Amino acid sequence: MMLQLKDKKVKIFFYFIIFLILSTIQIQKQVLINLKISEIEVKGLSFEDNLTIKNSLRELENKNLLFVKKKIFDQKIKDYNLIDTYNVKKIFPNKIIIEIEKTKFVGVFLKNDKKYFIGKNGKLIDYYKNNYELPLVFGNPKLSLLIKFFKVIENSKFDFSSIKEIRFLKSGRWDIKDKNNTLIKLPSQKLLSKLNLTGELLKNEKFQNTKVIDLRIKNQIIVTDG
Repeated sequence: MMLQLKDKKVKIFFYFIIFLILSTIQIQKQVLINLKISEIEVKGLSFEDNLTIKNSLRELENKNLLFVKKKIFDQKIKDYNLIDTYNVKKIFPNKIIIEIEKTKFVGVFLKNDKKYFIGKNGKLIDYYKNNYELPLVFGNPKLSLLIKFFKVIENSKFDFSSIKEIRFLKSGRWDIKDKNNTLIKLPSQKLLSKLNLTGELLKNEKFQNTKVIDLRIKNQIIVTDG
């Protein structure tokens, strides 16, 4: 009698364990179903650009929120030159928010008779009419070299906002024309120190009517007044 009672308890315990396992599997399955992406929100750009990016991510709908990797977004977003950085937020149970930081425009590049904005992210963006006061860039520099030159200017004492034109010459050096139409002829080396010097000179009233500042010759400053 005692043996039968013990066997009965073992069976009850066994069935209880099976029930728990099956219940857990069912709950997990239900949770995974409820985590399917049903909403994608894009922020940070214009309505049209946000919508374009959102539409490019439609294939993520009904994918499981847990298993969507960042590289999927990298593949989709890398072709949008307007984007500087972005962040993906997973809002459980079924929403994704993409927060975008638009790149800053630092100049206008004239290439093959067509204008482009130069993004601080090192990419070219199709030009459109605007009220920005940005320097025009002429010549044919590599974009990476141009961005590097911009960074040198920003780190110098030269006022970037005063620049009207930048020209890259075939010899590999740069000329700058400011909004007072002063032409600064830079050497190909030691750009930071030469830009610092130019910035100091242009603050001096004696150089307010200067038309050309030529820094190409080592240890010399050739100034031409208007």
